[in-house]
Amino acid sequence: MLESLAMSAIMMLPKADIPEYQVPKVYQAYEKCVSWRESRRKPDAVNSTGKYRGMYQMDHAIASGATHWIVDWLGTWHRTPKKYAAALRDTPVNKWPRQVQTAVFVVTLDGHDKNERWSGASHWYYSGSRCNGLVER
Repeated sequence: MLESLAMSAIMMLPKADIPEYQVPKVYQAYEKCVSWRESRRKPDAVNSTGKYRGMYQMDHAIASGATHWIVDWLGTWHRTPKKYAAALRDTPVNKWPRQVQTAVFVVTLDGHDKNERWSGASHWYYSGSRCNGLVER
């Protein structure tokens, strides 16, 4: 029941009305690489175990926690950003709009602090992945 209420809250805004999330230049190549590696850029992707979901294959704990850090951005296009963020936390990541998944990915890379760029990149580290070479340390 709760998930269906959350889904109706998310669907109350057409996806066409959600602006693109502007990925900072420092993350653009990495974002493209990770989203392609993880899901072939498919926002509705789910891994075989069901634990990792969405374009960036995030687990629910990381994604839902990061919603607290995108409320200001949500407020630029949603009239009730805190309620919308709460609805997101009750909804599987692969059901979130692509733009919201990207916003959460970027704030996770930032470690929620623009002064700590790349601090969250370890969530997407895979030995031998070409994406690793795109992380600026």
